[in-house]
Amino acid sequence: MNLFRTIALLPLLTLPLLLACHRKIADHGHDHDHDGHDHAITGAVSGSHGDYSHDHSQTTPLSEVPGTRTLVVAPSSELSIWLPAEVVADESSQFVLSSPVSGILGALLVTPGRLVDAGAPLAEVKSPELARLYADLLASKAKLARAEATLAREKRLDAKKATSQRDLEEAESEALVAKAEEESARLILESLGSKAEQGGATWVLRAPRTGSVVEYRVISGQGVSAGQELGFFLATGSVIVRLELSQAMSREWNRGHAFVVRHSNGSQWQGKLEGIVPALSPNTMRQSYRLRLAGNSLPLPGAPVEVQIPFPQSIAVPQVALQQVDGLWGVFVVEQGHAEFRPVVRGQDIKGDVIILDGIKPGETVVAEGAYLLKAYQRKLAHPDEEDGHAH
Repeated sequence: MNLFRTIALLPLLTLPLLLACHRKIADHGHDHDHDGHDHAITGAVSGSHGDYSHDHSQTTPLSEVPGTRTLVVAPSSELSIWLPAEVVADESSQFVLSSPVSGILGALLVTPGRLVDAGAPLAEVKSPELARLYADLLASKAKLARAEATLAREKRLDAKKATSQRDLEEAESEALVAKAEEESARLILESLGSKAEQGGATWVLRAPRTGSVVEYRVISGQGVSAGQELGFFLATGSVIVRLELSQAMSREWNRGHAFVVRHSNGSQWQGKLEGIVPALSPNTMRQSYRLRLAGNSLPLPGAPVEVQIPFPQSIAVPQVALQQVDGLWGVFVVEQGHAEFRPVVRGQDIKGDVIILDGIKPGETVVAEGAYLLKAYQRKLAHPDEEDGHAH
């Protein structure tokens, strides 16, 4: 009897379990309204425009994203940027001061930094070697005079038939040799910068061009050898500005193209493109441009300056307006109060702006400030699971 009673009660005991299982299954398939996401909005965006990560045509009312500010894209204009550069000495205006003869350095006649004319005496070298060379010149002149006198006498005797042809030829040969020796001695002195008619044992160091001594490497009373460096001289008239540009900014300017160069003290000059080094700098991997400055009060070598780099007619927007979505740079274009992401071709950064090469036109309205908020808002609508961690 108890067995039959137990069998009869089994359906009553299992019914609550079946109802509980059915309720869990129903709960699992409901619309997840408890998580706070409005899936009806997301579904509308996905249905009409597709997934945001693959379709940038999603539009959003600006009224839903506070903190944004728009601007109208200005017409294209000539833009420029100031880039740092360095003043270097022109190779053709740099001179190493040296002595061609050995001796003792006398007085330094010009102090470094003082402007002098070309040929002005800078220092003196007391040189026994120079004295010997001058003595050789005097000896060769005396020998030449003696040989020419002998030749003249032989010619007079030959006219009277009082000498032999052999004696006349020997006199002519000795005169030619003496003339060559005298010319050689004179050329040696002139090659040292010393005039043969002046002579003496003092060699004078002179300014190669108008300019100034940058520094001396010796002091008065010091012994110097032939070819030893005595100092450094810089001629006036022009300097070189070395400008390095990245390959992305490098342009094929023509020789003579004018640039504006400025110094931090307010001075400005015009620099003309003299040449482009046809190789990248091994240290910076940039291309070097040489600009020549001419005029008065030029900056000294080593001085930092800035060069104004012009760009063609371009449009620009603030950097904050550009956002990167799915690896593409773009801006949010606004039409009738709705913002839509549009990819653009990004150009050079100029201070707080960016040149736009393609993608937008003057007169269009774009989101400037708060563009990142709009990007985050649209992404949240397209991918609500990224924040909650739900697997939808």
